[in-house]
Amino acid sequence: MKITQLLRGIILTAMLLPLSANSSTNGQTAIAEAEIKKLFSGYMGKYNHYIAQGVLPENPDLYADNLVVMSSARDATSVTSDEMYRQVTVFLDSLKSKGVKSVTWESVDITLLDSNLALASNVAVRFDEKGETLSRVGATYFLNKIKNEWRITAFAVHNPDYR
Repeated sequence: MKITQLLRGIILTAMLLPLSANSSTNGQTAIAEAEIKKLFSGYMGKYNHYIAQGVLPENPDLYADNLVVMSSARDATSVTSDEMYRQVTVFLDSLKSKGVKSVTWESVDITLLDSNLALASNVAVRFDEKGETLSRVGATYFLNKIKNEWRITAFAVHNPDYR
């Protein structure tokens, strides 16, 4: 009788272990996705602060020390995070000159590839002072968790409808 109970216990444990591991993985996935969404919320807050105030806040830090930038208009290039921030201010000044008063995410679609790697394919919408849509743009990001913080390591700007 004791052997039968022991075998039942072993079988039950063997059946429940994968469920427990899956639950742990789902919890880790949810945490990682929340952290990445927070990064992109900070990203947009930083951009909108610059559009409104003309000053790019230092935090949150969005980029890895070096990153790759791509678009359909130019070849992939590697830049430092400092150079990227300089390019961002030029880019945002260009948007302001076209009447952009704010930008928001239409969508943020995250795919975790591993515990420290992710892809995010997002669509941003640019608005004028009346809140009317001026344009939409797609951007796909490669993210890496570096020193316990998610950072953008590469991104490509593209047509928002080609995702």
